[in-house]
Amino acid sequence: MGCISYLPPLLALENSDIWILTDDKQSILALALETVSLLTSPSNSDCFANQTAIGRDGALASIMKLALGGVNSPVVRAKAQWTLGDVIRGHPSNRAVLEGI
Repeated sequence: MGCISYLPPLLALENSDIWILTDDKQSILALALETVSLLTSPSNSDCFANQTAIGRDGALASIMKLALGGVNSPVVRAKAQWTLGDVIRGHPSNRAVLEGI
């Protein structure tokens, strides 16, 4: 779970990123989202603990912004939506955060 605290900065957007993402930023976001999906995969024995850490360390807020915000990259938005599903699957407190928006 030590790597989870490094994810929020990788998932963060600048104000200008909403309209135009560079290729590098799209790649970073896609790889960070893939990492979250792997950490929260049902086949991962630490899935629930990883979901808890993601919710606690601020990555969930960034994932929700990518999935539900107006980011102008269909690829990133689709990956973020898929990842959001992974993070809330079977985790009541993460689901409550999503329900609260």
